[in-house]
Amino acid sequence: MSTAHTLSTPCGPVSYSVSGPTEAGGTEVGPGRDLVLVHGWCCDSSTMAPVRERLVRRHRVLSIDLRGHGASLEWDDDGAAGAGWGRRLDQDQVLPAGLSAVTIDHYAADLRQACHDAGLRAPVVIGHSMGALVAVAAAAGPRAGHSPGGLVLLDPAPLTSARAAGFWLRAAEQSARDLDGRWRRSFAEGMFPEHGAAGRYRDHARVVDLMAGTPAAVAAGAARAMARFDGLGGLRQLSVPVLRIDAEEPEAVLDEIPQHVSWTDGRVVGAGHFAQLEVPEQVEAMVARWLTVTGLQGY
Repeated sequence: MSTAHTLSTPCGPVSYSVSGPTEAGGTEVGPGRDLVLVHGWCCDSSTMAPVRERLVRRHRVLSIDLRGHGASLEWDDDGAAGAGWGRRLDQDQVLPAGLSAVTIDHYAADLRQACHDAGLRAPVVIGHSMGALVAVAAAAGPRAGHSPGGLVLLDPAPLTSARAAGFWLRAAEQSARDLDGRWRRSFAEGMFPEHGAAGRYRDHARVVDLMAGTPAAVAAGAARAMARFDGLGGLRQLSVPVLRIDAEEPEAVLDEIPQHVSWTDGRVVGAGHFAQLEVPEQVEAMVARWLTVTGLQGY
């Protein structure tokens, strides 16, 4: 069972939901550690759904639509932003600064506030792609009861690469001009490689449409946010365990991992960048095992 909520921010409400735990195989199970799911660039919480459906059997799970994405990009007729207010933003409509000049720290502040409002205790944050940067930023901030107690970086966007920062700055320029979504559509298609007889993720076209349909200004703002994020600085501030789960061919290689960070590496088999869609059973298994060996399964 999922309950929808709205978080008030200076740029308008942000939508999130809280689910689980539910019964697994007809047997009621006790709740484990609270979990948070954070989607990637030009996506929304629906791109985390297959792994969420597995995790809610044992965990309370918060899923967020980052500002400017998914249900958090709804607009009233007076131009104000708000989850579920009426109509989605048009591609040529001017965005408030809180969306077009967004930073990773803005996303992280929204996430921490949502965790606070939902009453989550030291949750483990599972961030995909750009969402992994948001997870690092949320954990790098001042410690509090609702601060992340651990991180899962699911095929994270580049954290420490100057070359990658240049790519995302160029992507921001491309996205700002990409009013028809053609450039982002091509980019998204490349995230779903063929995998032998299994072929592509069966519903990959829906994700491609989602990424192509995100307003150009939102896409550009998020790309600039990634390019300007001090990932290494964030990693250096971490005091919680980290699990990195890469795709079969990782999106990025970390140039440096601070020695003090408790770090575990994993990799899925037979999946591309959207492993949580293609092989959610592998992601769930790795997360479950890591929670157990790190002592994060419960409280």
